[in-house]
Amino acid sequence: MNEKLLGRVFDYVKFLNFLLNELVDILEKEAKATKSNFANQTPLEKVPNGTLNGMANGNHHKGPVIT
Repeated sequence: MNEKLLGRVFDYVKFLNFLLNELVDILEKEAKATKSNFANQTPLEKVPNGTLNGMANGNHHKGPVIT
């Protein structure tokens, strides 16, 4: 390989490394913020799936059906 091409490859690798490091920083900040928000919730609010006030089997009382 000639030296000019090798220099470009090195620059591309450095830039890619920079982008990946920035991405990792962003994801870590988001994960920390999400974890912090989850930790500040009361046990009743810590529902991983579904709604907060739904019935155990997922049925919700919607009132009588009018036909």
